[in-house]
Amino acid sequence: MSFAKKLDGLWSSILSELETEISPASFNVWFAKTKQCRTAHSNGQPTIEVSCPSSFIKTTIESRFLPSINKVGRRLLGSNRVKFVFVVSSQATDRTKQPSLINRPMASPSKTSRRGRQIKLNPNYTFRNFIIGPSNQVAVVAAQTIAKNPGNVYNPFFLFGGVGLGKTHLIQAIAHDITKNNPSLKLLYITSEEFTNDLVAAIRKQRMDKYKNKYRSADVLLVDDIQFIAGKTFVQEEFFHTFNSLYMNNKQVIVTADSPPDEISGLPQRIISRFKGGLTIDIQPLDYETRRGIVTQKVIHHNLSLEPQAIELISTYPFDNVREIEGAILKISTLIKMSRRVDDETIKSILGGKRRFHSKTDIKRIVKASANYFNITVRDIKGKSRQAGIAMARQVAMYLCRQELKMSYVEIGNYFGGKDHSTVIHSVDKIQKMFKTNPRIQKAILSIKGGLIG
Repeated sequence: MSFAKKLDGLWSSILSELETEISPASFNVWFAKTKQCRTAHSNGQPTIEVSCPSSFIKTTIESRFLPSINKVGRRLLGSNRVKFVFVVSSQATDRTKQPSLINRPMASPSKTSRRGRQIKLNPNYTFRNFIIGPSNQVAVVAAQTIAKNPGNVYNPFFLFGGVGLGKTHLIQAIAHDITKNNPSLKLLYITSEEFTNDLVAAIRKQRMDKYKNKYRSADVLLVDDIQFIAGKTFVQEEFFHTFNSLYMNNKQVIVTADSPPDEISGLPQRIISRFKGGLTIDIQPLDYETRRGIVTQKVIHHNLSLEPQAIELISTYPFDNVREIEGAILKISTLIKMSRRVDDETIKSILGGKRRFHSKTDIKRIVKASANYFNITVRDIKGKSRQAGIAMARQVAMYLCRQELKMSYVEIGNYFGGKDHSTVIHSVDKIQKMFKTNPRIQKAILSIKGGLIG
């Protein structure tokens, strides 16, 4: 490749490497919306101008990531003289014809699928705006896989988690992608309340045939908060038959709930068994990396000028959900607008006391589930064999222990027969990188994690 071509695509190449070196949450916040907008030479030194969507992101990249960027850029280009200049999008010297995301007009709250039906989608609930971190990475990969091939993989898809963790955002992101890439498909996105109200209206107006045709002719049906049909006998009966009709015709069914199928009181066993026949995945409580990404995103959205240590302090607080983060940022924003000084003590008073998270999954279940998936024994996976299949199963199990249980590398190593912590670090990093690009590893982790539910 010529030097000029390397120079033109340098920023994209750097981003590809950075994506494997930093957390998904950090990458999404700091780099996802940057782009190379100009190249130049000055006294024989190539200069790359990179546009950033805000001055806050520009300053953070320059202060936190520039040494790594310089190192990767010089290696890829084969020159020690490359220079990077970061500018805010509105100040870019030569922006491309494609407008920056922050300058694009807001999309309509509704999209039209086949036959002109309107589906109500929040324009901000896309994959691009979803902060990805260890607590939701598996769910996001599953959702993206379904969006690319609805009806053929992970059907049905049952997504559950606590309030405000992003379930609605994620399934609407699936809907956005499907309506964009497969506009001929008939897609219905509803809440369980809307499904119930439609049914009541159809009975009252004696239009059951129209009701059944509406739902059973869908190519993709997304139902939010399915737990609210529990105990409603006639609604459950109609949903059961709707589900069967769609499933038998290879149509995609996606539902969300606040609990796994087995824990929804009042839900019939025959519906539970249908849900468990597909992929059941949870969005876990927010981990540090995801919290930091969301906090930073909210700070940028509200155009706040907070010191890095303030963002760090907010991010270390174990919020239960995104809405709590939004509430805290709004309080801080209000104080700043009132010309109040926001110091560490003020932030601590806004956040309140600390809490702890709990996990129902233990290391024995993870190891057993991993061994079963790879068709080996628990003794094999905890042993010293370096056979490729066993080694891969062991690395996947270590990755899941780190992700699901937040165990230390030393604790994981001790459980796996006294492995050195450096061996565990290598295994976790390897699987984390493979998970992004390797379909076999993605399927293994999704299947194993799905089997841990309940």
